[in-house]
Amino acid sequence: MDMVTFTVIVDDIVYPDGHSRMAFLGGGGPQTAFGGKIWADKTDNIGIASGIGSDFPCPCKKWLEDMGIDSSGLLMWSSPTLRAWQILELDGRRTQVWRVSVGDEVWDMLRPPLCSLPMTYRALGSAGNIFSTNEKEAASLVGPGSPLEMIERIAELGAEVVTLRRGPSGSIVHRSDTRETWEIPAFHTICTMLKSSIQGEIMMEDVVDPTGCGNTFCGAFLIGYWKTRDLLIAGLWGSIAASFMAEYEGLPPPPLSHWREQAQVRLDILRPYAKKLHMPQ
Repeated sequence: MDMVTFTVIVDDIVYPDGHSRMAFLGGGGPQTAFGGKIWADKTDNIGIASGIGSDFPCPCKKWLEDMGIDSSGLLMWSSPTLRAWQILELDGRRTQVWRVSVGDEVWDMLRPPLCSLPMTYRALGSAGNIFSTNEKEAASLVGPGSPLEMIERIAELGAEVVTLRRGPSGSIVHRSDTRETWEIPAFHTICTMLKSSIQGEIMMEDVVDPTGCGNTFCGAFLIGYWKTRDLLIAGLWGSIAASFMAEYEGLPPPPLSHWREQAQVRLDILRPYAKKLHMPQ
């Protein structure tokens, strides 16, 4: 197993205009796995681990199968599958309201003990070199400051690689040992700027749902850094994967080959707009 993601939740999403969509496969696990699968080789194994109930929807199972994601880490629980309302606001805020009773068992379902997982999953349990956070989380952990100040504080705590996810402002990625740092724009932000010149050149939808974009970025960044050890490439892969997620209500549909083909086109467009930064001394 080359990459394992955790957490499955079935999402019922309420959008700012009041319409809703039910029974989407959600949680960080599927979203992160999708980001990784876009850039992974066909021989790379990506699996998902979580507890599920007997009510786990068949369309959710089929999406995992069609995307080639190993589901042997999905463990049958006596409790119902975790399910929640995701209420989205126009300003980007999201409120999660559980639709199941929330107790200690919920957290076990989200992160099952390593000893309960297949042996191929367990080897990755202690491997952690990249710390990824959004700006709000970073400020809560190390105190408010500029993006570079917060990255510096996180690096000082021991993170080898830091990614700071900034929504429409893109991301900043940093390597502690070399202090290499890149600012990666959000793909749709660049496309809005270039709309007239790239019209018809790529297949692209408007941003309709930001849910899970950060997780999708993480999956793609992880695969990118593992395969290339190139901070810039990993950041670009993350931004592009997140752009696909933003264009759909729920997870983008199969086939995976479509997203891999479009990812290469988007990579060529985004790459010139990455900017190397210099960390303050």
